[in-house]
Amino acid sequence: PTRVNKARKQGELEMCKLEERIAIKQTDIQEACTKDDLDFNKIITLQDELALLERKRKQFDKILSEMFGEED
Repeated sequence: PTRVNKARKQGELEMCKLEERIAIKQTDIQEACTKDDLDFNKIITLQDELALLERKRKQFDKILSEMFGEED
């Protein structure tokens, strides 16, 4: 049980880090879109990076659910 709890908490911590990276990337996109001189290639790159992070979040969530079940 102790190893399971430790692994679950480790997974939750990594999920929080991923959520933070997603929030930062969303802010980066908003800032890039509000600049006077728009760099469309940069915006596209940021959107691609955000999509990858969101896909990782879904995969991570699925793994956590499969390994530890849903939290009550």
